[in-house]
Amino acid sequence: MHIKSIGFKSIRQLNATVRDCYSDFTQAAQHLPLLEFKKINLLIGENGAGKSTVIDMIRSLRWPDVLPSLARDNPEYGCTPEFCIELNDDRAYLYRFTLSPTDDTFQKVICKMGYRAAGGQFEKIAQKLLNRFTEHPVDGKIPPAEGVKIEYLNCGGPSLNVDAQALEHLNAHAELLTGMINWKDYADPIRIPMDGNVINAIENGVASSWLSNRDDLGQSLMDMPNNVKASCYPSGWKACAAILHWLSNVQDDSICLLEEPEVHMHPKLQRRMFELVLQIAEKKALQLVISTHSAALINAAASRDIKIFQAQGQKIAEANIAEVLDRLGYQAADLLQANCVIWVEGPSDRMYLNSWLHAQNPTLKEGQHYSIMFYGGRLFSHLTASETALNDLISLRRLNRNSAIVFDSDKAGPDDVLTETKQRLQAEFNSGNGLAWVTEGREIENYLNETALRLSLKKVHPSMVRSVGSGIWANLLKYEVDAELSKAKNPDPERTGNKVDVASHYLKHNQVDLKVLDLMQRLDELCSFISACNT
Repeated sequence: MHIKSIGFKSIRQLNATVRDCYSDFTQAAQHLPLLEFKKINLLIGENGAGKSTVIDMIRSLRWPDVLPSLARDNPEYGCTPEFCIELNDDRAYLYRFTLSPTDDTFQKVICKMGYRAAGGQFEKIAQKLLNRFTEHPVDGKIPPAEGVKIEYLNCGGPSLNVDAQALEHLNAHAELLTGMINWKDYADPIRIPMDGNVINAIENGVASSWLSNRDDLGQSLMDMPNNVKASCYPSGWKACAAILHWLSNVQDDSICLLEEPEVHMHPKLQRRMFELVLQIAEKKALQLVISTHSAALINAAASRDIKIFQAQGQKIAEANIAEVLDRLGYQAADLLQANCVIWVEGPSDRMYLNSWLHAQNPTLKEGQHYSIMFYGGRLFSHLTASETALNDLISLRRLNRNSAIVFDSDKAGPDDVLTETKQRLQAEFNSGNGLAWVTEGREIENYLNETALRLSLKKVHPSMVRSVGSGIWANLLKYEVDAELSKAKNPDPERTGNKVDVASHYLKHNQVDLKVLDLMQRLDELCSFISACNT
């Protein structure tokens, strides 16, 4: 049994100004602001923004002792604290809180619990006076919800327990265990253990572990298993093992609440852990509600059919990342397939940039270490850019902080200034872990050899009779044709070359020269940025 939706108001700091005019709490439940859940749900947001509040509401179905902490002791007038959890079989549980009229210390709260059977109406099934600051009820406990299986693990709390058996879950992923032998790549098949494991639980919380043993030259020495206490394993490995062990042992069809699963883990291990968690959830038909600060998990979730909710302090809102991606013509996976995203205007910029990056650092590979994506000319197509287009790009940059942008200055001279749009983008991408590269000259083509570029322009456009403009502030793709000889209906002799065709010809017939303007300096910065994003 899974959760269909949660509606709530005045629960801790969330939805604290939603008014209602219903004295009957069962009627009020129909008008609560809702969060519609999916099978996998991610709660993101800053500390104190409300992620744990949502998890605690769900947790209270099984552990009603959580209930007193949810009520707001000074609710706004007309905003009675209450929440309702609807299950996917149409059953629902409702909780409403009111302060005790006989308690002037605000330490006690009256909790009413309602239940709606499938196809029925809400009925009050319990009402108790609860103490908000102790676990001892005043006149009995609210009963737990029936027919709902809920499990909870707080990876940042003391409940994380790891034994040697749990560590065996890591055997399938030895390549991520630095310092351990990866039998999958072992050169001597005769010496590989029959079970192929690098970790085996033995007894008394001890695991037999195959540690990699190499000399100063990197040559493999005699490999022997070492007995290591489970408690002495790296914290990230223990956290990953604990999560996988916990999920593997919960009942099928459970609702699993997981707080901060990324604690202690390197981003690479976080991504692998998340993949395994999703596989277990699929196999066991689990519903997951996960709170996280991890960019790795957020990025991975954005490329799947996963509901992402943004906790914003006073409300929880669905993060409509897909809408932004659709407006730019991308799927989420396109944005997140590499550890670093470089935004450029169009395909010709990508061609030049890949060529320069390869010349500067041949080890960097597109699709592995970085992805180049297009923001499109519409962003800078007018003197005042579309606010939607600008906000779309900024929102995606904030989703994936490992983002750089390359754009033309469009200056016609050394004293010109960047447009307001370009200044805003430059500031946004240079903040935090980002990078903005604004061309020193007018456009990216001004980094090319001008004579060679004219030859490519002539090859691509044989009707060209002369180029228009010269120097770093000129549009080097502009040229003129003989209007009288031209078969085109356009009487204007001035034309602009095809960026992609010219780039293709130029790169095919010319050696890369990086000693132009600030090209070498900018490539140094970009290569360092890409490398940092991949560590």
